[in-house]
Amino acid sequence: MLGDDMAYKTEKNGVLLFTIGGRVQTKEEFDKRVKVRFGKAFPEAWREALLYVKGFDRNVLLSSDGFFRDVYRPVRDEMADKWSAASDQA
Repeated sequence: MLGDDMAYKTEKNGVLLFTIGGRVQTKEEFDKRVKVRFGKAFPEAWREALLYVKGFDRNVLLSSDGFFRDVYRPVRDEMADKWSAASDQA
């Protein structure tokens, strides 16, 4: 289990992945659902997200409620709008 959420580490073909909601989250799944949305702006958006998340305490990041309330929700719309617009211009 990862944090207090129901995400489990699993191994597939020697690669460590996570299973969330009974589905293995592969690189291809990530690319399809996340990376494609931001297009060429993805590397910069990813860097910004990582820098942002590094500013939070580990306990907040491992708590599904804390992560949603304190990390994700406050910037979700702003970041999504910013990087979606950037991907449209790329």
